[in-house]
Amino acid sequence: AIFAEYLCVCKSAWCTAKDWERATEMVLDLMPEISRLQAASLSPLVSTLSRFQELLRLVTAPRPGKEPPLTPLDLHDSTVAGSPVESSVLAIPPQQSAQQFDTVLYLSSCLAFALAWALGGTADEPLRSQLSDFCCDRVMGHCLPRLSGGEDATLFDVLVDWRAPPPYLVTWESVVPRA
Repeated sequence: AIFAEYLCVCKSAWCTAKDWERATEMVLDLMPEISRLQAASLSPLVSTLSRFQELLRLVTAPRPGKEPPLTPLDLHDSTVAGSPVESSVLAIPPQQSAQQFDTVLYLSSCLAFALAWALGGTADEPLRSQLSDFCCDRVMGHCLPRLSGGEDATLFDVLVDWRAPPPYLVTWESVVPRA
């Protein structure tokens, strides 16, 4: 019940109530498994819920097609060599796409991203991998992009970007410049 309240508070102004309901239904259906993973993360429930709410607000705030996507700086005060992270990729204005924007899939990606980071932000690699697999399989239902080295990415290697092809995820390595 408390998780549902957090989801309702996070609803973005740009998406319809029906789309938000469809996207969050899948998360609520998974509550027993999410609770098990939350317990494995050894993080207090209130802390996990607060992180989830804040991350979900951040990743769903930009209006797809109208506002720039979330940046690494929005998520964390990241710096490279002492200066703020700047990305020419994120500075590119949005391109009009011939493909139809899938709001529910985009919201699913946002939910999976926020859930994985809320539960696994401080977790060790084996738990992060388990959380990523769970969120991809059960929340998004889609696979992730590959990293430049050809290995599979996890939700901890990607960022939500409405300009990317479905499932609307890009790798951090394609956004954050190398030092």
